[in-house]
Amino acid sequence: MALIVQKYGGTSIATVERIRNVAYKVAEEVNNGNQVAVVVSAMAGVTNSLISLINDCVDEITSPAEYDVVAATGEQVTAGLLALTLQNIGIDARSWMGWQIPINTDSVYKKAMIENIDVAPIIDSMNKGSVAVIAGFQGKSADNRITTLGRGGSDATAVALAHYLKAERCDIFTDVDGVFTADPRIISDARKIDHLNFDEMLEFSTQGAKVLQAQSVLLAKQYDMPVHILSSLTVSTGTLVSKSSGNYTHKGIIGIASDKNCALVGFELGQLNKNHLEEYLNEHHISVSAFDDGKLDYMIVRHEDLETVREYISSKDLTPSVMLDKVAKVSLVGNSMNEFEEIIKKKVATVIAQFNINWHADFTTSKCLSIVVSNQKSEELVRELHKIFNLAQLSNVKLASSAK
Repeated sequence: MALIVQKYGGTSIATVERIRNVAYKVAEEVNNGNQVAVVVSAMAGVTNSLISLINDCVDEITSPAEYDVVAATGEQVTAGLLALTLQNIGIDARSWMGWQIPINTDSVYKKAMIENIDVAPIIDSMNKGSVAVIAGFQGKSADNRITTLGRGGSDATAVALAHYLKAERCDIFTDVDGVFTADPRIISDARKIDHLNFDEMLEFSTQGAKVLQAQSVLLAKQYDMPVHILSSLTVSTGTLVSKSSGNYTHKGIIGIASDKNCALVGFELGQLNKNHLEEYLNEHHISVSAFDDGKLDYMIVRHEDLETVREYISSKDLTPSVMLDKVAKVSLVGNSMNEFEEIIKKKVATVIAQFNINWHADFTTSKCLSIVVSNQKSEELVRELHKIFNLAQLSNVKLASSAK
């Protein structure tokens, strides 16, 4: 008997039919003699609707804790629906909210981080033959308030639970077959990557790929918990994310991540206290890409974090030289990228010139080269970069597979 954690994203449970499909997948594992804990997201579109309701009710969110009370309700619905559906097909199941377990988090509402999980109640229930259906994305602060874990937070719930339950596997089910060289909804010939190590997956997630939430990858790396990304809608070998990316040493570009929901902020060199800013952003769990071009210090943050950044700017009486909201970040992701920086930048410049793409900034690290462009041009840039770097060729991107 194996203990397995499965997580199903919003598109996998978007309709009653898909919830039934998930129930049969869970039943298959139970009938194979395994214990199963299932983490669910809200049904596709529900969280956005809840946030729209909040924005319609108030002009300003004065209590992030109350925001989380509303935002967490979508997962409660799907946990109950899946538990009912499992019971209806003869599988003993019970739903669990984050506060009932509890999943203990810090008090950074809207993007809390998991501190620990008391899994004793779940283990007791599972040992009695019940499938645990857990509402993802939510936890409980030390103040006994509901918290949410940020967009995609159900991934973090699943990985953390897999660790605390000492699960044999953590399977993340989504609407795509794994991690691809680019978003397959943009690039029809994008190739699936069989195996990534934690650092490679973390770079994809940080730069905008939405397959796994960045916090979940950090937890997987911290716990050394392999994660298998699979499709809930098709039969596929998926993508394995683990400590090792296989027997091959892969250098250069692996794929492209893009994020249309970014803001670019720039200051005159020397205006920022970078250490103080970094501390402030870390306290608010804000991920930032920081760089300079010799004239300005830049930072790229997610659009939803811009208001927090503005509060910092105002408190320090700073005057940004650049403030661009709703721009796109297109990132070439790989290994030892700085070794190929000149060649990569030359090809990127060729694409930008040929297709008359205006860009606002760019930066290079050992793991990525990112270009900030308008949202309108981002998909075109992804397509042309995918083409010019021949990422559709499997030999360029396949990584050998080996488990933990």
